[in-house]
Amino acid sequence: MNMPAQASRKAQSSQKIRVGALQWHIRTQGSGPVCLLIHGTGASVHSWDKLAPLLAAHYTVVMIDLPGHADTVTPADADLTLQGMAAALFEFIEHENLHPELIVGHSAGAAIMLELCLEHPHCAKKLACINAAVIPLGGLAGYLFLPLARLSAASAWMPRFFSFRARNDSNVKKLLDSTGSVVDPESFRRYAELFSDPAHVSGVLRMMANWHLEKLNARLGQIQQPVKLIAASDDKTIPLRDIYKLRQLLPAEQVKVYVVNGGGHLLHEEDPSSVARIILDTVAP
Repeated sequence: MNMPAQASRKAQSSQKIRVGALQWHIRTQGSGPVCLLIHGTGASVHSWDKLAPLLAAHYTVVMIDLPGHADTVTPADADLTLQGMAAALFEFIEHENLHPELIVGHSAGAAIMLELCLEHPHCAKKLACINAAVIPLGGLAGYLFLPLARLSAASAWMPRFFSFRARNDSNVKKLLDSTGSVVDPESFRRYAELFSDPAHVSGVLRMMANWHLEKLNARLGQIQQPVKLIAASDDKTIPLRDIYKLRQLLPAEQVKVYVVNGGGHLLHEEDPSSVARIILDTVAP
């Protein structure tokens, strides 16, 4: 079921679409009902290069660069809170009259997806989360995360510093290794490009500085759509215990957990076939 990344991109249509103050970068592929793919923090539409063609046999797959990320042009005063990004995404969906049947969110993209569906319950019929970053960080990491992110986002030189360090491939490798994933050379090059772009880094830091999950967690019992929680056993970013905590917060009759042996946080890049089979209901629960 795998397809080379370059062949996948050739089959995709890339567009820039302005909605309000944002100029969204999207890629589309396939035909049929709409499946919207929402990437995680620091990534871009490229992260779906291997999964998208497997879903495109059944759906019109719409991939979108989040505000502050990659090729979506974002004003400096854009609202990059969880609520603001979900609201902007809904404006885009309404503008394009998409009516997704399925939304798939990876990592922080899963949190944005859940916020979107809580505010607009009829926005999609089915949801799938891949290594969902929805449970707030605990312990010392949770205590330090927001202050450090805010300090970094407020500094004019910090994005340039991070992007300068990303020009060294060994630093990019360390960052990707910390996720528990090994990506192919094409994806590695794209991550290196993103991390060495000060505008992208600045957007990521602004997003992280405004990232509050407590209100979302308190409302998760109101989710109306069936949700698939897909997790990788070797994810070094989101531990399995957080996925099971998330399951407890969602309506019991609406949620199923699928654990894929092996693979790290970027599971959809490493093992797209397993992820596609779960999403497309071709494996047993």
